[in-house]
Amino acid sequence: MLRAVLAALLGMASCAATALAQQGEVPVVGGGAAPTRPPVLVVDDIVGTDWKASRAAQDEVNRIGAAAVPPLLRARAATPAQASRRGPIDQALRAIVRALADEVGAPLDAAVEQVGAEAGLGGVAGALDRERPDVGVVPLGLDDLGDAGSISVQAPRDWAGRRSRARRARSALLALGPAVTGPLLEVPPLRTPVHTAVLEHVAGRIYAHEREVLLKEGEAALRARLAGLTDLAVPVVAFGLRDPLPAVRAAFQALRDEAIEGAVAALEDPSHDAREAAEATLLRLDALAGPALSRVARGEEPRHAIPQARAAAARLERRIRFGLGPELVRRLGDELDGYETLDFRARRARVIELERLGGTEAIPALRALLREEASDDIRAQAALGLFRQKDPIGAEWLLRNAGGIALTRLSPQELSAIHMDQGLSYLKLARFERAEKEFRAVVELEPENEVAWYNLACTYSRWGKLDLAFEHLRRAVAAGFDDVSHMEKDSDLDALRADPRYKEIIGGIEKARQGDGDPEKPEKPQ
Repeated sequence: MLRAVLAALLGMASCAATALAQQGEVPVVGGGAAPTRPPVLVVDDIVGTDWKASRAAQDEVNRIGAAAVPPLLRARAATPAQASRRGPIDQALRAIVRALADEVGAPLDAAVEQVGAEAGLGGVAGALDRERPDVGVVPLGLDDLGDAGSISVQAPRDWAGRRSRARRARSALLALGPAVTGPLLEVPPLRTPVHTAVLEHVAGRIYAHEREVLLKEGEAALRARLAGLTDLAVPVVAFGLRDPLPAVRAAFQALRDEAIEGAVAALEDPSHDAREAAEATLLRLDALAGPALSRVARGEEPRHAIPQARAAAARLERRIRFGLGPELVRRLGDELDGYETLDFRARRARVIELERLGGTEAIPALRALLREEASDDIRAQAALGLFRQKDPIGAEWLLRNAGGIALTRLSPQELSAIHMDQGLSYLKLARFERAEKEFRAVVELEPENEVAWYNLACTYSRWGKLDLAFEHLRRAVAAGFDDVSHMEKDSDLDALRADPRYKEIIGGIEKARQGDGDPEKPEKPQ
């Protein structure tokens, strides 16, 4: 019943996939602020030569949201392959798709108990909707995108409101189709594993729809829909290349090869603007373009044997192999030329520099080094850099290799931080046994880590083990945890508040602050 009411409120309507090519503009409907101009006129300013108008139009499409995407895609497909024209379009697309992705992820961080209470479904059962992306999601029509992805809409505060908006954002992504999947799964930004899984599921559903249309309408229809947009639809193309049906694989292989050939040929264009656009296209094609670029770089493609094309192909293949995005290259000032010839110390220093200078932009490169590096010690340094950037891949690698020589150079503080991060992730997912194990590992490394003792108390509180929760809350206070304001607001401790022992602990902290005594220091729990 709840799902039926929600679907009715959303007012979802179906629309043919060919509407993208037929519509001159997409009206905005829904609860958000309407744009002052039709989206198609805003897009005209984005690709214009007046940089001030272009910048203002970028802000305007952010306010419009998903409804601006169809005219942006039409403009991109129709515009010449020049960086000066495609760059602003891609920037606008990326901003809107990221806003939609943020809306999709908004309800995913709530604790399981909060989800159950606010949804009115009870306990863990209520949380299941959070991790089932199909629930309540019906594809929207392109004329009903509403205010999805608009930055002018105030985010709902309650979980049910966030979930409703997340479902509309997922529906909008399904309607917008393959060309949003590349920006949708781009890293950075970095997202939680659950959030990433939901976005990957959305991309999978978009592919399933494209596959169905391909089988019904043929390869020509697929080419027409993705003309000028293949490099934005890389996740969908990658799905197609792995399809079990040979005819489907062949269609996507032809699509990939056509996009790569066009971009490689443009590397020889006399126009710098066209060459820059071709390089950007090949970098977006990523691993799909890697083998072709290697062949060109080695001189194995007679059609592209001029030195200019070979040098550009070698440089691009290297950037793809090492995960070097344009922003990271700008920050580093080079492209890791000669990295393989460096000795151990120099390579380790480069990895440290990657994370220090690159920040989150270095995440793809650090992930690539986990794959490319032969030295376990340097791979551990790359994994530690990923962990510092809050990438769970780094923590997972470090914990998998905790018994090996790769971690012998990590300090107890670094290892405890890894375990703490993993424990918080498990606590958020209500996997209490795993959270307990990770927080225990922290206090074994740092016996006086008051935050770890406090997190153990939170774990036991939500687990229903109240005696253990009070025991560890006292241990946290004894180790120095005295943030009463945080404790009073922390929903993880809700199960303890009615118990006199909770008031006793809070009173002890406040008494100690007034200089009338110290909180009781119990024996360390066994």
